[in-house]
Amino acid sequence: PAALAPGLGNSAVLQVMMPRMIAQDFAPRGYARQVLKDLEMLTEAGREHHLAMPMVAQATTLFRMLIGQGHSELDGIAVVKVLPEVAPPAA
Repeated sequence: PAALAPGLGNSAVLQVMMPRMIAQDFAPRGYARQVLKDLEMLTEAGREHHLAMPMVAQATTLFRMLIGQGHSELDGIAVVKVLPEVAPPAA
């Protein structure tokens, strides 16, 4: 977060969440299942209005993976747990 602090990439959310992600502190302050519910509502709204929302679709996929692994009660930032499964291998 410090590298992004002086620039446009900074945010209060980043400053709070990034250290928790790095420390793998997934104690719930909100639940992954709630994030998925919200993403599914966004998907439905997009469908009703004929809007393509590829980032919402990708996030929905990641949260479904996380919950499918039994992590519905972890904080939403626990979605980082599934990233190694979808990220290309490091060169």
